[in-house]
Amino acid sequence: MGKSVMSVRSARREIVLTRGDERHGSWHQQVYHALKAFLGVPLALVLAFLFLGLALYAVERAAAGRLQPVSDALARHIFANSDTTGSFLDTIAGGFLTMTSIIVTMLLLVLQQTASNMGNLIFDQFLARRRNQLYTGLIVGTLVLALFVRTTVSDTFNPVLGATSVLVVSAASIILLLAFLYSTIEQMRPETIIRDIHQATLKARKWQLAFARRTRAEPRGPTGSVVELRTEAEGYLVKLDIEHLSRSLDGAEPGVEVLLAVVPGKFVAYYDLLAQVRAPDLDTARRVADSIGSAFRFASKREMRQDPGYGLEQLEMLAWTEISSAKQNPEVGVRAIHSLRDLLARWLMQDVEVEVEEPLPVVYTDGLLLGGLEALESLGVAALESQQHQVLAEVLNTVHLLFESFTPELADRAEELVMRLLPHLESQVLSRELDLAVSRVAATIERLGDEAAAEEIRSARQEVAGGIDFPPTAADPRQEMHLSTVREAGYRGERS
Repeated sequence: MGKSVMSVRSARREIVLTRGDERHGSWHQQVYHALKAFLGVPLALVLAFLFLGLALYAVERAAAGRLQPVSDALARHIFANSDTTGSFLDTIAGGFLTMTSIIVTMLLLVLQQTASNMGNLIFDQFLARRRNQLYTGLIVGTLVLALFVRTTVSDTFNPVLGATSVLVVSAASIILLLAFLYSTIEQMRPETIIRDIHQATLKARKWQLAFARRTRAEPRGPTGSVVELRTEAEGYLVKLDIEHLSRSLDGAEPGVEVLLAVVPGKFVAYYDLLAQVRAPDLDTARRVADSIGSAFRFASKREMRQDPGYGLEQLEMLAWTEISSAKQNPEVGVRAIHSLRDLLARWLMQDVEVEVEEPLPVVYTDGLLLGGLEALESLGVAALESQQHQVLAEVLNTVHLLFESFTPELADRAEELVMRLLPHLESQVLSRELDLAVSRVAATIERLGDEAAAEEIRSARQEVAGGIDFPPTAADPRQEMHLSTVREAGYRGERS
């Protein structure tokens, strides 16, 4: 499984084909994924309630022990006979069955309505929340417990303890229903959705940094013989197993190097390049390529566990839908841009240098920060299309506030982002908010030495103003303090 199944030799190169780690698509892996994603906690609660019913039944049948006085007291005051107990359990079972049907139907409608506005990520977030899993297990478990206890009722046996446990659990479930309804409404709020994406993206970035710190940023050795690892599968790369790569390269000859062509989140089709294996001789390169094939795992749906770029894309798509002319809702777009800015600010301050003495001979390119700028550019385009000056101002303010922390490569890309948006600025109304953003970006770029670009931005701003001499815009005190702090730390130009 996952082993390379075919080699193709040509005059110029040798190609090894792989289907990756095929275990991911097997039925038992799918069952495991379903249990881990949502079903595990509810099923565990249902089984716990079932065992509770069995334990109480055994205790009452034994008619002995410390619980007997309690059972006798309950029989005198609540469940006097088996007819009363059976009627109560029938009511509880029927009521919870109806309630479960109504709740599931309403939840599906709410989720579908929210997903139609904000994307299918709503389903993933709802399923992943532990409180939703717990309450689902509580409702279904209560129903199962009531049905089980009802089956034990007879003319000769009155399950008082079992019926009492059903009463207590039912009361708790109904009371917690209010909290569950409130929680569900809160989960559908845009700010909650954006916050959850933000947190999941930060967690995924931790894995990505750990991966990057064990690999090389650039090739080191000579080219030598080259074998290309290509895919026979199609789908998104959802996992790249660094431990498998380490085992495959353990004891490899000097000069062996693997150049990764894809990262988690990348979609690959048949015959797409996954990696190049370079080695002193062809046999070694072919053996390594064949060995690392199962380190790649593909699926039809992206997963964020190793893919922080998926979080950036979710924020981008969520904001794009809301700020485009189809929705004209700048609130969600502005919140998403704030989240993007926080992510970029955190990542710019993180050290990505290698922490191990000798990294693996694997070349891995980290392009996440460039992806964040591309998401900002995309939202700027949407803001221009829908003529939402406040969203465009937020895009420019984000560039302005982060510019000093950028590496030279990111600074060039950020400047390019602004210059690409400028030709369409004339279609916007120059609100004071947008005017401030444009002026601040120009001042920041000029301060960093590109006077020509700053002058172009000011010229574009003047054209939008229509020749009107607006009062000069004030400097942003946040940026002034940020610039002095960053200069003292010496970030720009020194980060690799």
